Amino acid sequence: MSPTDDLTSWTTLTTPTYCYALTTYHSQLVLVGGREVVTNQITNELVTSDTGRNWQPSLPPMPTKRYRSSAINVGTPECLVVAGGYDAHYNCLVTVELLQEWQWSTVQPLPKQCYVMRSALHDGKLYFGIAGHISDACYYYCEVNSLQSLTQWSQINVPSTTFHLVSFGQRLVAISADAQILARSPVTQSWVEVGRKPHGHASAVPVVIPSGLLVMVLHKILSLTSSCSQLYITLLRGKRFHS
Repeated sequence: MSPTDDLTSWTTLTTPTYCYALTTYHSQLVLVGGREVVTNQITNELVTSDTGRNWQPSLPPMPTKRYRSSAINVGTPECLVVAGGYDAHYNCLVTVELLQEWQWSTVQPLPKQCYVMRSALHDGKLYFGIAGHISDACYYYCEVNSLQSLTQWSQINVPSTTFHLVSFGQRLVAISADAQILARSPVTQSWVEVGRKPHGHASAVPVVIPSGLLVMVLHKILSLTSSCSQLYITLLRGKRFHS
């Protein structure tokens, strides 16, 4: 997203895989795992691009082949963490793998299998969890600095319909599978509604941009003879999120 937040034009991203996790690493876009478009095989490759074109497998492959996982860059020094997803036999994975200084290592697995995996980074803590869509949301966290020596994940109380967590405006924000957008008070630890989506639909995606928190909702309209999709965008400004 450009600094001017131009939402009037969009560019199609053509990728060699699908069902991948998308993140950044050393200023490049990274597609993590997924299924290959040509062969439909599950891959453990990480392919990178600085333009969204000419994807290259320039990073070491993951120890585990997986798709529909979650990946997140947890900061300086740059460290890529991948968790969850499915293997070739449609088993949910609880393994957590970490790429740092071009080397992979395996850390403490998640306590529970995750049907829909999500991740977030907020206030020095890394969050992984089950999105609240098929079942109640369940999120676990740890201090980023203790990730490699972690022996147990802690659980955080989130609204049962939480589909995404995102850090914005000094708050941890929950995007629910229904219409609510809630922020967590750092003082009382309670969740307060700060906005609403135009449609109560699980496929909302939050993106932090210079002017606020962008929540995009893809709303599918089905009929007996056809179907179409409409993209709705909600932009929340930062003031209401600060303590």
